[in-house]
Parts: sequence; structure tokens; C-alpha cells
Amino acid sequence: MASSFTGLGTELMTTGENAGNWGTKTNTNLKILEEAIRGYVAVSIAGGADTTALTYTDGSTGDSARNAVIALTGTITGNQVVTVTAKEKVWIIDNQTSGAYTVQVLVSGQTGVTWATTDKGTKILYCNGTDVIDTGIASNKFAPDSADGEALGSSSKEFSDLYLADSGVIYFGNDQDTTLTHTDGTGLTLNSTNKLCFYDTALYIHSSTDGQLDLVADTEIQIAATTVDVNGILDVSGVIVAGGQISAADGTAGAPSISNTGDLNSGLYFSAADTLAFSAGGTAQFTMADGAIAPVTDNDVDLGTSGLEFKDGYFDGTLYCDTLNLAGTSHTSIEDPTALAIALG
Repeated sequence: MASSFTGLGTELMTTGENAGNWGTKTNTNLKILEEAIRGYVAVSIAGGADTTALTYTDGSTGDSARNAVIALTGTITGNQVVTVTAKEKVWIIDNQTSGAYTVQVLVSGQTGVTWATTDKGTKILYCNGTDVIDTGIASNKFAPDSADGEALGSSSKEFSDLYLADSGVIYFGNDQDTTLTHTDGTGLTLNSTNKLCFYDTALYIHSSTDGQLDLVADTEIQIAATTVDVNGILDVSGVIVAGGQISAADGTAGAPSISNTGDLNSGLYFSAADTLAFSAGGTAQFTMADGAIAPVTDNDVDLGTSGLEFKDGYFDGTLYCDTLNLAGTSHTSIEDPTALAIALG
């Protein structure tokens, strides 16, 4: 009975056959297995559009198609087709060619697997006895065959945790226009003026310019917290509507608690417990406390001016003054009570 051969081309010898040649044939068989397990070969497919056939012969070594790893090399100037025999086999095939043309590996007459014009990666392929199939495990970086070509996990088969090294970067988009970078010991950094959006593109956080953080909403920004602590100047261009008290620090005459942005040394401040004070030009003028409006300095603050007089004055008590001017006449004492009564009308 004659010998037979496996799909890899190793010879299966029958009892009593090949007397004196078993050692040689066994060594050949072992070399064939070694090629299939760890063999590497570079095959040039350089040139214009063409078909390159990769085959192997039973009982012999050195055939390209039997090797475990096949590198396709050369500068291609047209689309290339590489054919293999319809035998069960696994390969790692690395497209190392240069030139923007497709490379296709298949069993003659079948569809096989295609590298796109810009794809120069590595694929793990196998022949099922009919055609060449892509395992979907592409290169040591697990890259998809094309842009937007593969999902990482599925709706029912999710990965658990993702670990990235220090300063690792996640790139988004076909042109990698948006990146999320790990800043070692600090946090995550979104590049440039790109936005972190919520609900839709009208609600987002981003930095429109270096040094500035923008929180943007097309309708309302709501902050729900026991305390909101703002350390810095609060610039509000719209209306402030408060549903509760507005509380400020005590302040001083030179830096009042409530002032104008263009005149920061004039305004209201809290000079003592239960006392509100007014300052002008950085100097305290008068205070308002329970039952009394009083100047800070004796004989220093006027009530009205010679050109801007109050209208009527109503007092239910005693009026104390050093000089009383009635209709142009000053009185320092009441010499003529009748004349004073007439003047008071």
C-alpha cells in the first residue's frame, strides 16, 4: 500500500514501505511541520496588477504557502491578487507593500479577504478548504480592517475594565480631531476648544480660550447644593433674582461690601453689629442702626445743600441745633418767641 499525504504535505508511510528512507522522510515531515508552525517567508508581489500563486507540494519543504507567517512585500502599482490552494491552513499575513492599491488573498474563483488601498496591517487568516476567511483579529494592535469597521464589544457582550498607561490618549473621529489625554497625577484633558456635551450640542462645557472655562446652556443652568463657594469676582451681565437673603462680608470704608465696579471705595458696609454704614471716597460718612441715623464724625455731614433742599420735615420730638436759619435770618437763641412763631408760620 502506497504512502498518503496530509493537508500540510507530510507523508504518512505504511508498514514495510520506504525501507532505509524512513529517517530522511521523517526529517522532511518534521521540517514541514516546523514551517507550518513557525515558518516565516517574504514574498514580493511588486509591480502592476497581477496574480501571484502560493502553493506547496506534498513531501517537500521550502514552499511559501506552507509557512505560518507570510510577508507580502514590494512596491505595487496596481491591485494585487494572491491565490492559495483550497486546503485547510492558518496564516499570519503581513501586507508590507507600498503603493495605494488593494491586496486580495483568496482561493481561485472565491472572494477571499482584501486589504484596502490604505491598509498595510497584519491579518490572521485561515482557509476552510473552500476560501480564505478573516478571523477579525487584525495585527498586534487589533485594528479594524477600515475606518468605523469594528465595534469594541457588543450590546450583549461588554468588556469589563479598561486600563491605560500614564499619559495614554484616546482618539475620537476618523481624523482624530478630538482627544482625551491622561495627565499623570492630575486627571483627564480634553484637547483644544472641543466640548463635553450633554443631552444635545447646545448644553456643554469647554474652554473657548486658554485660561477660561465656559459652562453653556441654551435655557438654564441649575446648581443644586447646600453651599456654592465662588472665590473671585462674580460678573453677572443680566438680572440677579434672589429667592432668599443676599449676605455679604462686613467690608470696610475703603472696600465696602456693596459698591460700584467703577467706584469700589464708595458704598455700603457693616461697621458694627446691627449697623449699616455708608462711605464715599473711602471715608465713612454716616451709619444706620436701630433707631438712629448718625454721622460717623461730629459736625461733618450735611442734610441737603444750599441748592438741593429737602421739602418738608416732620419731627415728633425735639430738634437740636446750634443755629436755626429761618427765611434768611439765623437764630442762635429764642430772643423773641413771637417772631419765631411768626417765622415758623
